[in-house]
Amino acid sequence: MTPEAIHFTFPDSQKRAVALPKGRMVVAISPYITRTHPCKTHFTSGCQGELVHTPVKVHITRMGKTVLRKTVRTLDNGFLELWLGRGQQYNVTLTAEGKITRGKLTTLPGSDTRVTSLQLR
Repeated sequence: MTPEAIHFTFPDSQKRAVALPKGRMVVAISPYITRTHPCKTHFTSGCQGELVHTPVKVHITRMGKTVLRKTVRTLDNGFLELWLGRGQQYNVTLTAEGKITRGKLTTLPGSDTRVTSLQLR
């Protein structure tokens, strides 16, 4: 996944890209407690996060206003995927397993589509 499209490779080696909506971007986040890995580009079948099927309270703000506030369960790969508006900088707070983490996300051209640096403490 890039900021512009989702890329697929099929068993017969054919490749396809599906453009994301112009005003939206997907950011995959893998919050962690004890182990993580560096990663910047999200492939749905790529990396494995630490917290699988874990409820995570997500609070995202931009310029002091709440953009998203809900509980999301991490997927089989330990990531949660969020659709956010493009061309923005966001503050994110995640709460899970009685722990909390805060960080920043951007949805600018060239921004990372995968975030693995948010440690719950």
